[in-house]
Amino acid sequence: MTDDASLAALPVGDDIAIYREDDGVGFGRIREPEVRRIAEYWAGLRNGRAMPRMKDIDPLDIPWALGGFYMGDYDAETGRFAYRIAGDNITQMFERQTKRPTMKGADFSAMFPKPSAEMVRRRWRPLGERGAIVLMTGLIYLAAERLPVGERIILPLSEDGERVTGFMGYTKVRFETPEESSDSPGLDIWYIPHQSIA
Repeated sequence: MTDDASLAALPVGDDIAIYREDDGVGFGRIREPEVRRIAEYWAGLRNGRAMPRMKDIDPLDIPWALGGFYMGDYDAETGRFAYRIAGDNITQMFERQTKRPTMKGADFSAMFPKPSAEMVRRRWRPLGERGAIVLMTGLIYLAAERLPVGERIILPLSEDGERVTGFMGYTKVRFETPEESSDSPGLDIWYIPHQSIA
């Protein structure tokens, strides 16, 4: 368990997330059917490797997912995550904040103020450092008027099959007004070891 995950019950600054290590449930914890399909697609691309390679991903295989799909690179030396591509739904969520018409090349520092960038980096760190699959459920974006509630999965990619060199992910979101939401959703972040996925 990483230091971040061992602090699961403790608040970290303004981070509303509860960090958790998987307890053996793995993909069984996924609620959204589309998120499960992406997870199963990733698992099916491994072909005996621990993780698929970026070149194994073919958008023609997942046309239904492209709006909420994204891929990028991870640099182990710097701990930097940078987007290569992102679907329209993802790009539109960040376009106002980043003032960029594309997510290509964007990292967290270009997308968020420094404290928020550090928070997102902390959430994603186990993916880069140990290839953990990151599953987020609940309030997956911060917004003022409407609550963006849903599920996100971020999966490791590796050019050599062992060391994380990239990521792919999918986000399913719906917007609720505070009146529509039965209670204020939090955010659960589960770290699933890639080795535990059959």
